[in-house]
Amino acid sequence: MNPAMTRFTHDQIESLNVLNSKDFVPCTYPWIRLTEKNVAGDYTFCAWINKFIGHIDKNNMKDLLTIWNSERAIQIRHDLIERNGTSCQNNCKVRNYMLDTFLGYEDHEYETFDSIFLENLLSVARSITERSADISCKPITLALFPSNICNIRCRMCKMEKKYDGDVNPQYFEEIKSFIPYLHELFVAGGEPFSCRTTRNIIFSDEVKKCNHLYVSTITNCTLLNEDIIEKLTDIRLGRVVFSIDGITPGVYNKIRIGADFGKVLANLRRFIAYRDSGALKVKITGSNFVIQSLNYHELEGYIEFCHALNIRASASLIDGSTELFSCILDVQRHVEKAIQRAKALRMDYSLTSLEGVMQKIPAYRDGLRKRVIMENLFGEKNVAKAKDLFEKHEYTKRFVKNFLTGLLYCDKIIARLNDKN
Repeated sequence: MNPAMTRFTHDQIESLNVLNSKDFVPCTYPWIRLTEKNVAGDYTFCAWINKFIGHIDKNNMKDLLTIWNSERAIQIRHDLIERNGTSCQNNCKVRNYMLDTFLGYEDHEYETFDSIFLENLLSVARSITERSADISCKPITLALFPSNICNIRCRMCKMEKKYDGDVNPQYFEEIKSFIPYLHELFVAGGEPFSCRTTRNIIFSDEVKKCNHLYVSTITNCTLLNEDIIEKLTDIRLGRVVFSIDGITPGVYNKIRIGADFGKVLANLRRFIAYRDSGALKVKITGSNFVIQSLNYHELEGYIEFCHALNIRASASLIDGSTELFSCILDVQRHVEKAIQRAKALRMDYSLTSLEGVMQKIPAYRDGLRKRVIMENLFGEKNVAKAKDLFEKHEYTKRFVKNFLTGLLYCDKIIARLNDKN
């Protein structure tokens, strides 16, 4: 450690609790995290914020700090300081979950960290307690989307994927200067272990020698063989999330096309064995389950599956499809059963996720109804293209929302008239 900071006091450690607190601002992400939201290089603070705060071209990287304190970034922080949530999506998970943006360390570890990291960490905490919108500290979490390269084709995935290729090496060169300040580096995709550039980031010397850096990722687990896991033992792992979507071969293989359930299960169990033996240093092990027509009946089994492996289970409703329209009530019943199972197994995180799904179902059902009306009028493909366009333009989005609301209202009136007749 730098002699300038030879001792990190108990009070300083306690002051970091604000990083996971909602006491000063309703969400600390805009003070902590910089997120590359897509492969195009659009940045925001997290997946639940509607607005981009800037853009960086992967082939012509510039200083990330220019967007960290961009006009939009400052405005979002100001809105949160005023407890104005207009920048955030209505289904933001932070509304339901306790914050875990800061993963924390054992008290004795702080003595081993470089002062440049510790000083920035304290500066981030101060910027939150002082409720500052324009901040001088650097982000302590960087979430990257290096590429959309993937080795399988999931039926519900709308991402335009590549199945080979690399990213300009300059992309990582720009990021290296941030690593000394980072508490967490989250690397997404595509499939991270299918992309050579992403693997080079995760297993880089810069990452391995940074003893305070958590590396997090989300993976389909198809490539998580023993060689990869052995390499991961050299890294402090933060959140490792597995995309599962099915707990039987018949369901899983139909959803995750090109993957083999037996091989994935073997890889997952190998990872868990390394974790449980202590060979892997991992803070949080989790999983994702996208609820769709092929798998909703496996929800209860999914909860039990995750409990047996001691991993967090989370679930979400499929987006961009009307396939649950005819069975949404049955889906609701299975979600309720999964909630009861999570309660019985005392899986608090999973319970919160499932209860969030249950809360969203009424609005989700209305959205399905609107979309079915639109698809009947204009065709499924045209509606999908229009939705993608409208999401990029706020005025058009509002106009279409009002139009759809009017159609739904008319549809209800017609239904009532038919009932009277």
